[in-house]
Amino acid sequence: MAVKSILCIATLCIISISCSAKLPTEDRTVITWWQFWAEPYQKPVVKALIEEFERLHPRIKIEMTELTWSGGHDKIVASFASGRAPDVLELGSDWIYEFASRDVLADVSSEATKIKDDYLGWESCQGDSQTFGFPWMLGSRVIFYNKQLVTSDSIHTWDELLAEVKKAHKPSHGIYGFGNTKKEPHQLYKKVLPFFWSNGGDVLSPDKKTSVINSQENIEALEYYLKLCENGLLESQKNLDDKFTQGHIGFVFSGGWLIKKIADQNPGLNYGAILFPQNQKDRRSFSFFGGEYLVINKQSTKKDSAVEFIRFLIKAENALKLCNVSKVTQPAAKRVVNDSYYEDKPIEKILFEQLRLSRPSPVHSHWIKIENVIEDEIEYAIYKKKTARQALDDAHNRLQSILSTP
Repeated sequence: MAVKSILCIATLCIISISCSAKLPTEDRTVITWWQFWAEPYQKPVVKALIEEFERLHPRIKIEMTELTWSGGHDKIVASFASGRAPDVLELGSDWIYEFASRDVLADVSSEATKIKDDYLGWESCQGDSQTFGFPWMLGSRVIFYNKQLVTSDSIHTWDELLAEVKKAHKPSHGIYGFGNTKKEPHQLYKKVLPFFWSNGGDVLSPDKKTSVINSQENIEALEYYLKLCENGLLESQKNLDDKFTQGHIGFVFSGGWLIKKIADQNPGLNYGAILFPQNQKDRRSFSFFGGEYLVINKQSTKKDSAVEFIRFLIKAENALKLCNVSKVTQPAAKRVVNDSYYEDKPIEKILFEQLRLSRPSPVHSHWIKIENVIEDEIEYAIYKKKTARQALDDAHNRLQSILSTP
């Protein structure tokens, strides 16, 4: 009798689970989600994550829309302007404060506080004592080097880096010591800001109201960066990554996407990666980080379900599934550093370790304009049309004008 009762209960449970998993859409909470993981090799992972979430939460359905980085920003702007924005969005780190300042993002401070110590990257989604999103996938920049062109794999200081760049630079043989990014949107400033930060400089004052870009620390840092450029190749980031993959560049600043490119195009390349070097032994060095964040539409009426979905996506084990296929970013979850995933992936582990010593772009509603000025003036210096001091003085004046605009 007891056995029959247990079997009946088990059968009822199975029927209940099966029925709840097949709830019609009209009986479920529908969460709309816009995201950028649209490459063919990424799509199956995203689909599997949605299916797994819906299996665990049978009363929630996810309706996903793919965006592209080339047109996604404008589409998101239009969706908020028309009142048709989705419940959950993936935003690039540089965009968060732009939308937060328009008062279209939900304040998720109460939920974020519960998990704040478990994740990196909160700096990019906080402002005015509020939190407007959750860090999901973060990407830093490290220095990749070609072991066949570089004589030392122990580089910890700026002086050591410059010395090795000069040794590797043999342009008459088609070999370049350093790969420098020419001006292209959202690229050059990410290479230069780490030198500012690592030399004690910054772009804006702590209250974000004044430019400090022409400080002596920044002038010294830019002068050093220009020395690297004198021993290198000036190209787009894509072409630099191609040249490095082909074995023609000694050092290049790049991100995790380069790992995949090398694996696909030249798996035999003997290369390594190092953390951003120090200028002074008593001063910490910093690289740049950006990444993807998950935010909630302030007008959404389904915030609890939206948070549930976000908490699922940012879990270490789920974020690692995306990391495994893309290599572009690393999970924001701190605990992944000890995950077995990294045991045979030393360069990816260096990228994660660099996240702990990285900073994002300054949080400012006019940041896109600010970064354009920085790249503009630094390019003048790279082409020797201005000295480092002249370029940063001019950048300072232009930034002051932007900062004085409401």
